[in-house]
Amino acid sequence: MIDYKLSGIDKLQTSDCYGAINDFTKAIEVNPEDYISYFNRGYIKAWRGHYEEAIHDYEIALELSPDDYIIYKNLAFVKSKFGDDLGAINAFTKAIELYGKDEVLYYDLGYIKERIGDFEGAIQDYKKSIEFKPFSFTTQQKIAFVKEKAGDYEGAIHDFTLVMDYLINGNHLGLGRLNAFYHYSLYMRGVAKSKSGNTRGAYEDMKNAYNCLVDDCNNTDEYIYNYLLENIIDCVNCDCNFISLYLRGVSKYKLEDISSAYEDVKNAYDCLESNFRKEFKIWGGFIY
Repeated sequence: MIDYKLSGIDKLQTSDCYGAINDFTKAIEVNPEDYISYFNRGYIKAWRGHYEEAIHDYEIALELSPDDYIIYKNLAFVKSKFGDDLGAINAFTKAIELYGKDEVLYYDLGYIKERIGDFEGAIQDYKKSIEFKPFSFTTQQKIAFVKEKAGDYEGAIHDFTLVMDYLINGNHLGLGRLNAFYHYSLYMRGVAKSKSGNTRGAYEDMKNAYNCLVDDCNNTDEYIYNYLLENIIDCVNCDCNFISLYLRGVSKYKLEDISSAYEDVKNAYDCLESNFRKEFKIWGGFIY
């Protein structure tokens, strides 16, 4: 007799999604209490973007195995993708109650709270995540970013500085991916300084972010440019946005989106002139 659950797992591992779904469905028909097959079928459906169907399978799996935190974790992720943020928060919270030593659970819960504007709750969850994985400079950067969004500019400045100090003191710079975090923290610290009224400090940070990027742009891998495109784009509407425009332009140029890169760099230069010509001497030129 065919073991459809094992057959489904084999097909899943070879990316035969349709075959795997069929086998898991047959396994459920043979044993309606087979929560693993419900879970695995839900996993495939979620991966294929069929979130509502995935949620249905995960919820049945939980009825059959109510103390499995992994199912709650996956359910939370899918509910988040489906747009049910409150449901995602409840599922993450239940997963943490069952197994509270997974830093990813706290990070993902913080991310959802940040998205719905619960900045204080997000910061607390990000801090809890760091307790299980010290020192996570990526999570510390998220804390700083949330503080900036919440208007705690001094706190944001402090935390962005922590991230940069860690990267410098740990000799982590020189690696393209980590340089991206440094540039981003330096730039965002400048934004926080600007919003706190420290115009001179903002100018220095943004100038240094620019100079760092120019020094680095010909000596790094493609990862940094994809990272910048994914993370800087949300900052283009910030008050001091010329560095964001410039970084995005360089990223696009490196990824051969030449026309769009030119527009970003040109707009960055125009923004730079309008923001700083009255107070400061313009530095440098933009380099492809």
